[in-house]
Amino acid sequence: MNHAEKTILHSAITYPSTMGSLCACLHHYFFVVGNGYKWKNGMLVEYFGDIYIDTLPDNLSKWKRWDRNKFEPQFKNLKERFKSFLDEEKVKVIVKYPRRFLDDWQYDLYNHFTPERIYPYCPEYAKLFTIPDDVTDDWNYYAIRAGELALRGLNGTSIPAPKPTKEVKKYMNAIREVLEKQR
Repeated sequence: MNHAEKTILHSAITYPSTMGSLCACLHHYFFVVGNGYKWKNGMLVEYFGDIYIDTLPDNLSKWKRWDRNKFEPQFKNLKERFKSFLDEEKVKVIVKYPRRFLDDWQYDLYNHFTPERIYPYCPEYAKLFTIPDDVTDDWNYYAIRAGELALRGLNGTSIPAPKPTKEVKKYMNAIREVLEKQR
């Protein structure tokens, strides 16, 4: 399993209520600004302050949700306060069938890549528009997939969506430019 796949699965296991689908993960990584991930050595890695979480074990069943209480006192009892958001059954399925999760491109597309739901266009900070020259092959692959999914959702070819506005067309053209460069 490569670094990108491990990161995606780690996100789904750690944050199942917000990153419980591949589309949710890709949208979060490549379009959301201030998402807790930075490019480091050609890979997207999670960070918290100046702590980078760039090493993940191969065995999914050994992964644990990292405890923010170790880093910041204001996160004390966070897990207790948000217990209702944790979906343990979803986590068990992801751990048991990781390939199924990574191959499910269509699930949840409508919830992340329509003009109403995609994160606003921000080429200065969104990771899709700031891909470094030394990007690794695995992260480049998922960046291309994220761009393709965004284009499919924004232009309404695979899901019902309104006709693209001028702003959406600008966003789509910027995504196309990135895809041309990365392919």
